[in-house]
Amino acid sequence: KNTACRLWMGNAGTAMRSLCAVLCAAGKGAFILEGEPRMHQRPISDLVNALREIGASVEYLGDEGCPPLLITGGISSETIGSLRKIRVNGSISSQFVSALLIAAPLLPTSKSIVLEIDGLTSAPYVDMTVSMAEQFGAIIEKKDEKKYLVASGNYSSPGDYVIEPDASTASYFLAAGALGGGPVRVDNLNPATSLQGEIGFLSVLERMGANVDANDDTVTVSNTQEYLEGIEMNLNHMPDTAMTIAALACHAVGPSLITGIGSWRVKECDRLSAMANEIRKFGSKVDVGQDWIRIVPSTAEVDATRKSICIDTYKDHRMAMALSLLSLGKKGSSIAIK
Repeated sequence: KNTACRLWMGNAGTAMRSLCAVLCAAGKGAFILEGEPRMHQRPISDLVNALREIGASVEYLGDEGCPPLLITGGISSETIGSLRKIRVNGSISSQFVSALLIAAPLLPTSKSIVLEIDGLTSAPYVDMTVSMAEQFGAIIEKKDEKKYLVASGNYSSPGDYVIEPDASTASYFLAAGALGGGPVRVDNLNPATSLQGEIGFLSVLERMGANVDANDDTVTVSNTQEYLEGIEMNLNHMPDTAMTIAALACHAVGPSLITGIGSWRVKECDRLSAMANEIRKFGSKVDVGQDWIRIVPSTAEVDATRKSICIDTYKDHRMAMALSLLSLGKKGSSIAIK
């Protein structure tokens, strides 16, 4: 432990999970992966269990099942032996599956590896991982929704590589167009070719009553209605922009029910509880379950004389960005973000 390379992950779950798998597959020496206190509460045991099954040495340095982690050496060819199958539970986070897909080509074996998945949340993120890995030389065959065949080999540079704009980040600006009347235009975002499940946010905006004009390389959102419409949707495939939609629901006519978002509980904060707490400050009635949130917007007139509503972010960037939308529109209030 004293000679291990210490890597600080902050609260970046993607970095923690991906590096965990890659260092187990190809790392040399000892590594400690650690981060913010919240990172040390976020579960990683499903990934660690899968890696241990193929010979990885991973030790929990704090609470069982959570970082920080001590990874010692990479998986050896002798350890992996004749193993050709990895099983992983992806019901808590698709990043466990993505991490193994990224690491599998680096395993010290000449044989292909079968990755079998027990349960999967946010499936579009796995599809995006496969597509991007293939552009860097990986050979991955999708047998069905729960099985992938990954060939052994090395990655190679594709030369010039264009990084697709982030649909989750774009959602806040597009939502502003829906609330403020717009139009708001975001360039270089193409729904027809996007790999991101979060691009489905555009169809949700349309269901809520906004006008969405999507061309080859531009998305424009406007709204001529006084209020948006409430919705009832399973947003398992787009958990990040589901937070934007929860904020929009506060400006809707009628209640909204968002389901399939159990993964919110193990993000940078417990987003289900946090969103409920903060949205209630604006007068909306909010109920939550294990994987759902129901929002009944306030029908009271906004008091222009009241002081700013103070919003807690729980050190979560998406809490700040989503809740900032509550300052816009006819129901908008002055807010202060801590």
